[in-house]
Amino acid sequence: MAKSLAQGEIPGVALELAKSKINDALGKVYDETVWSFQLGSQGGWLIPGLVASTGTFTTTAYSNQVIADATASAVIAAMTGRPLITELQFRNPAYALYDIVGYAPPTGGGVVNGIFIASPGGGYVVGQQLQVNQGAVTGCIVQITGVNGTGGVTGASLLSGGSGGYATTAFTVTTGGSGIGCEIGVASVTPQSLVVLTLDRPWMEPAVGPGMNYYIYQAYFPVPVQDFRSFVEIRDTTDGDYVSFWGLSQDDLSVEDPERVVFGPALPTYAVPLGIDTRPNSATPGWMRYEVWPHILSRWPLSFTFKRRGTLLVNPNDTVPYPLTEELVTFRAKEVLYQYKEAQKGENQQRGSGADWRFLAEMARVEYSGKDGTGGLLKKIRAIDANLHRDFLTRPKRRPEWTQDGFSTNRLGQLNVGSF
Repeated sequence: MAKSLAQGEIPGVALELAKSKINDALGKVYDETVWSFQLGSQGGWLIPGLVASTGTFTTTAYSNQVIADATASAVIAAMTGRPLITELQFRNPAYALYDIVGYAPPTGGGVVNGIFIASPGGGYVVGQQLQVNQGAVTGCIVQITGVNGTGGVTGASLLSGGSGGYATTAFTVTTGGSGIGCEIGVASVTPQSLVVLTLDRPWMEPAVGPGMNYYIYQAYFPVPVQDFRSFVEIRDTTDGDYVSFWGLSQDDLSVEDPERVVFGPALPTYAVPLGIDTRPNSATPGWMRYEVWPHILSRWPLSFTFKRRGTLLVNPNDTVPYPLTEELVTFRAKEVLYQYKEAQKGENQQRGSGADWRFLAEMARVEYSGKDGTGGLLKKIRAIDANLHRDFLTRPKRRPEWTQDGFSTNRLGQLNVGSF
């Protein structure tokens, strides 16, 4: 499409400009109505539960940084994969939630507090002591508590974790003892330095100082895609119930649970609009976020269907979604480009010189949507699209047989007033 518009159809239009205006036009087409391809996208939120609460933190009023003690640092440092620490929220269990927007991991390795046997070797006897070395880092001592028939180590206990500098790894050389080839893996360490979390705003709670209990979990969830429009439905597939995304607002929650101390899972569960994601360095800036309430402290899946606007054209092989056609989008793009060309006319241009861009824009609009908004390519394609999702929009919802409510029967054009 871009090449045909830029190479002759509209004089003075560069290829990059044509690409930009085609996407502008495609966006306008997306916004004309609810298209079938905007419906039915599937997604979900996997609530991770209470991720960390062991140990304590030190907090300071008016500071946006909180410091974990050694126990909490070890727990947080051991977290891997999703959810990322910066996807989670931090709180004193009795006070407000804060987004975690930064994480300073412990440095310099740590003191060994957990081991495992990576390779048994052979020729060892029970009671021997081995030194666990990671390069120049030494000082960790283990004692052999079990061997097999060839003297391979089957059990060992930790006598000394060393003075620091160890990292978790499965490949650790041992020295000492009568055997050869045993490797002891470092399963976990106590960090020498402490984890520091950066919050999205200064700490403004009365609980300050060292020894503060804490919860780290996820209560806020971004929508699944940047071009998200709205949810169609959200399901709790564990309890077999719906999740309301329209029933409560943040104002309502300030009445129902101002301290956020109601925890789930519970029926019903709500997805409450929270606002636009403005967290620093967020992976979803400008995306809408929802608060799942009551807050769920166990691993819990929610599934949903949602509407989205539609993706724009980026790569050369990208195509417009069915039932849209390139012809439809081209006429909309011509209208946009003609309007752009009209706007670029200089003040000193002589009357009647050059193309009449306003007339051409009107003609492109007629081809696109017909005269006075009737007919045209748009009407034909909307008729095709209506057949793709008509049942989705008009099929009456089933109700239990015992309901007293009336319901409409679309296909018969009648009203059932219920039973008494």
